Amino acid sequence: MFGRVCLISLLHILPSFCLAQALQLHPENPHYLSFKGKPLLLVTSAEPYGAVVNQDFDYKKYLETLHDEGMNYTRIFSGSYIEVPGSFGVDHCSLIPEKGAFLAPWMRVAEAGLYEGEGKFDFAKWNEAYFNRLHDFMETAAFYDIIVEMTFFCATYDDAYWVRHPFNDQNNVNGLFPSKRLEFNTLKNQKVVYYQKELVEKLTMELNKYDNLFFELSNEPWSDYQERTTFLHKTLIPDEKSQWPLWARTDPPETLVWQN
Repeated sequence: MFGRVCLISLLHILPSFCLAQALQLHPENPHYLSFKGKPLLLVTSAEPYGAVVNQDFDYKKYLETLHDEGMNYTRIFSGSYIEVPGSFGVDHCSLIPEKGAFLAPWMRVAEAGLYEGEGKFDFAKWNEAYFNRLHDFMETAAFYDIIVEMTFFCATYDDAYWVRHPFNDQNNVNGLFPSKRLEFNTLKNQKVVYYQKELVEKLTMELNKYDNLFFELSNEPWSDYQERTTFLHKTLIPDEKSQWPLWARTDPPETLVWQN
């Protein structure tokens, strides 16, 4: 009887204890985070988010180095967005995998897509190799007490990037056509939205057990469909022809509805 009471008491205590250990807003100051019951500031000098999706990237060495240099945070993209040589003026980085090194959440088929003959994706079939790598990444990050931000989606920025994008209808076999770059972060193509939801649900279920994690729905979703909001203070702009940004940008209604 005593053992049963102790077990029941433990089962009541454990959820509260585990919740207190997980990453969360600090209970006394929500401007800060709390992790394992202690206040936390996130500090990093992260690679550009391709640690999982680029099979050539040595994430174990990377995470170890972050830890050894006193940093505690990194960010990863899910695989729904990828870059090509020349993206943002860069030819080589973790988010620009070499041909054949791009590992995504979905299986590929033998039929070639648009980018250098890489196989098309089948969104109906999950890629076990991707999730094995993702879990190993998360476990390694947890070992080093590194917080991970998982970003589900991203703006596409340029037509050149869309050529390699998994949701380009020419890069998958799931009948998403017409799939348009500027409509990716909107509700305009319900077939796209369906597979977006499937990806969010799958990743959430896979990663739910990790307490060193938080999710981001989309990186810079406003970038493809920008709307001006606030004109920046004139004193910040020495010359109208300068490269200083003149406007703050926000998401348009189409993207805000998609996010909700």
